Amino acid sequence: MKRHRFLILSVVLIVMVGLLCYRVFFKGKMPSDKNTHTDNKVSAIGKVDNIPPSNVINNTADLPPDHPPISKKPIRPDNPPVKATAPELIDKLRKLLADGANRSFGSEASYHDYLNQLKVLGVDAFPYLRDVILNRDETVELRTALIQVVGGMKGDEPIGFLLGIFGSKSNEQILRNYAITSVRKSGDSRIFDTVRVVFDGEQGYPARYNLVQMMGETKDERAIPILTKALESDHDKQVRYLSAMALSNFLDDFSVREKLKYYAVQDGDAIVRRNCVIALGGYKKDEIKDFLEQILKSDSDSRVLRTTRAILKKNFDGGK
Repeated sequence: MKRHRFLILSVVLIVMVGLLCYRVFFKGKMPSDKNTHTDNKVSAIGKVDNIPPSNVINNTADLPPDHPPISKKPIRPDNPPVKATAPELIDKLRKLLADGANRSFGSEASYHDYLNQLKVLGVDAFPYLRDVILNRDETVELRTALIQVVGGMKGDEPIGFLLGIFGSKSNEQILRNYAITSVRKSGDSRIFDTVRVVFDGEQGYPARYNLVQMMGETKDERAIPILTKALESDHDKQVRYLSAMALSNFLDDFSVREKLKYYAVQDGDAIVRRNCVIALGGYKKDEIKDFLEQILKSDSDSRVLRTTRAILKKNFDGGK
């Protein structure tokens, strides 16, 4: 019995010594560990998988302690490399848009890639873009796409060009809309003077409505004269309705509050009066609370009264 125990212990000891020697002398791994030779599997086309891109930094041991964190993601340039000249890119866009019926996901990606490359070229591409935009033989789709590229350019000339597109009634309305929208996104202050001039001479309802809508999306006080004029004198009631609501962005201006109060009481159109009440309701001060309570006594239109009561209840604890 003792002999059997001795044999078993001897075998166990030999196995343990063997494993220890394997690790020390051959620096191997236990059978349960992953084999490094199987980590990088070779695919059917001969490409080694699981090898990180060369521009990914994995080992940060040699970096100084104060080194900023290293991203594990591949490094990509902020702007795509420009692969062609402006005329070549425009021609590629032209051909791509001409094949619109066969547009695919890949061609859509190419479309945006061409536009991005034109943006990278910047003002150097502007003369070529300008000529295409002004050419009525080109498609509207191409011209509007290039207008948006011009809108992202720095400098006075590109924005001045877009303001000219917008200001000329001889241009297609869709081009004018794209041009003024691009200028608004650029934040150029010249937009207000241009809109004021165009608004005064614009007879078409859609154009005037769109201009008021655009001015209502800004909180720049230079929009106030345009919106006020639309409320006071516009021949189209829809433009007046919208301008009253748009003035709610400027309630900190005393003259705006007074103008809205005047039309909330004196205007012959009940919808104008109601919209003025709605606009004023956003100014949660006793001044407006007292005014709205007077509206309940002086107005007889059910729409105005219903709206006034709702605003008093929501914003002024129900009024008296």
